[in-house]
Amino acid sequence: MLVEIKIEKFLNEKKMVQQRSVTRRKKEALEKLKKTKVLTTDILEPLGISFESFLKLAQLSSKQVKDITAKLIKNIEKDL
Repeated sequence: MLVEIKIEKFLNEKKMVQQRSVTRRKKEALEKLKKTKVLTTDILEPLGISFESFLKLAQLSSKQVKDITAKLIKNIEKDL
């Protein structure tokens, strides 16, 4: 019983560390996006954006990309 509690505690702590790491990576990616206003492949995963969506975005006009990027920043900030 004591071993089970220690294992459960360890797994919970590991999960919390992983969640903090994901949140940190997302914050860092958001900061990069806010600074550059350019969506790049290295920040897709932390922001939860598929490569397919990235390719679709590349087909749009620069005005549309700018508007979508601004909306994306706002939405991600709400989630954090």
